[in-house]
Amino acid sequence: MSIEITHVRYGSTPKSEQTISQVQWRDTASNASGEMGKHALIVWLESQKGAAFVGDGAARSSVDVVQASPKYVRARGSAAGAATLTELPEF
Repeated sequence: MSIEITHVRYGSTPKSEQTISQVQWRDTASNASGEMGKHALIVWLESQKGAAFVGDGAARSSVDVVQASPKYVRARGSAAGAATLTELPEF
């Protein structure tokens, strides 16, 4: 399963990838959507049940787990102008 992360919620300031607490997502195959906490997203990505991304076309970036303490998620784009999680709308 591949999901597009469409919105983020921050748990504290400053607003950064480290302070994202929840995400809203959309399944690209079934068009199902939902919300997921940061911890659940990290577990889902690490269990390799699927992949997550932000943006589309040339701006599409994969979402990976950063092995810090505490862990967090970050969008990793290879092209200039690649989408990031902090550019997404808040909910």
